[in-house]
Amino acid sequence: FTSLPTNVNQILETEKGEKLMSKYIIAIDTWCNGIQAVEFNGVDEDKQDEIVTYSTEEEAEAELIECFNEMNQQRIADGDEPDDEPEEFVMKLEDYVEGHKTIWTGEQT
Repeated sequence: FTSLPTNVNQILETEKGEKLMSKYIIAIDTWCNGIQAVEFNGVDEDKQDEIVTYSTEEEAEAELIECFNEMNQQRIADGDEPDDEPEEFVMKLEDYVEGHKTIWTGEQT
């Protein structure tokens, strides 16, 4: 619950143990599994289940919007209503804790 996926530490540090510049990920908050990072899901088997990272927040936001727009176009083509906003969001990789759950109590301090 509180541990980082194994490849997060590999992404955040160089071979000398020096911290790299912040990287960004696209994540989704699910009811059952908490926050989950988007993982590579392509043909290259060496990268299967690795977290997809982006060099800048802007790059991650652009990818998020592009995927959201493509999904909405497909929904419209299928005769469904498009979503208003994406369920996914961009966050710093160093802030990511797999499975973290935020509980909304309705109160603000």
